[in-house]
Amino acid sequence: MWRGVRGDGSWNAPVLPDRWPAAGLKTVWKQPVGGGYAGMTVADGRVYTLDLEEPVAKKVEAGKPDGTERVLCFDAATGKPLWSHKYPVRYGGLGGYANGPRTSPTVHDGKVYALGAVGHLFCFDAKTGEIVWQHDTVAKFGARVPEWGFAGSPVIDGDNVIVHLGAKDGSLIALDRKTGK
Repeated sequence: MWRGVRGDGSWNAPVLPDRWPAAGLKTVWKQPVGGGYAGMTVADGRVYTLDLEEPVAKKVEAGKPDGTERVLCFDAATGKPLWSHKYPVRYGGLGGYANGPRTSPTVHDGKVYALGAVGHLFCFDAKTGEIVWQHDTVAKFGARVPEWGFAGSPVIDGDNVIVHLGAKDGSLIALDRKTGK
């Protein structure tokens, strides 16, 4: 969630120490993830993120996928992978920005909303990873992939999920968060 639960960048958590321990912080767990700039979203004992599992191919047949994005879910206490969803992507037009997704998943009311770098939009069941609904926003809504790829995380407003797509009919599109309509 961009700028925290209040949307204002404030921090209402325990005070951080002035100095880290000389030996560094204790690693609780770690997991390898692929490329990208996606943030981590922590909710209900789980950690969610997106990555580019397979690097973008240097040479690829026109119109064919050149990489694989994933939406990942880990147990927040142990780091154990709980579920993942992978899908082929075509980063062809992203040029020097073809190293992975940029958005953070949005978690709300038992669902995870994820927008990939080239416009794949998903709603998952947060516990099982089952797809509730999905859209290829370029094909369905005429979204225009920015030079750097989509970078705005989905935002929940009441019964809507709002995504910034730069589509031909408007920059922001609101969908029913439960059905994707």
